[in-house]
Amino acid sequence: MARSTFEDLVIEIGASGEDVENRGYNNDLPLRTNFLITLWWLANQETFRQVADRFGTTRGNAHHICLSTYRMLSDRAEEYIRWPSQYSLEETASQFQFPGTIGYLDGTEIHIRQPLKHLAAYTNRKSVTLQKKTRNSLEI
Repeated sequence: MARSTFEDLVIEIGASGEDVENRGYNNDLPLRTNFLITLWWLANQETFRQVADRFGTTRGNAHHICLSTYRMLSDRAEEYIRWPSQYSLEETASQFQFPGTIGYLDGTEIHIRQPLKHLAAYTNRKSVTLQKKTRNSLEI
C-alpha cells in the first residue's frame, strides 16, 4: 500500500467520525495508529505480542484493534471493491492479448506455528491461504 493511499484512507475514515470500537478496551490510540497496527500485523509475520510491544499497547488491545479495523473496513467494502465496467473488462482483456483474461491470480501459504498442545492435530490444513488478484498494471 502506498503511503499516500494509507493517509487518504485515514483521513476519509477520520472525517466520517468512525473510530475503532472500544468495548471495554483502553484504546486511546489515534485512528492512524490503529490502522498502522492492523497494517503491520497483516504485512508481517509477527505475533500480537510483538505488534503490541512495537506500538506500545497490550496484546489483547492489538488483537481488538485489528478485529475492529477489519469490521470497519468490511462495512465500507462496497465503496472500494467494485466489479469493472464492461468497457474496462474488454480493454484489460485486449491488453493481455488473451480473450477473457482480466487479471492475474496468485496465492501463497502463510504458515502458523505448531501449537504447544495437541501436536498431532497440526497438519498443513492449519495454515492460512492468501490470494490476490492484480490487473495488468499490477494494481491489487
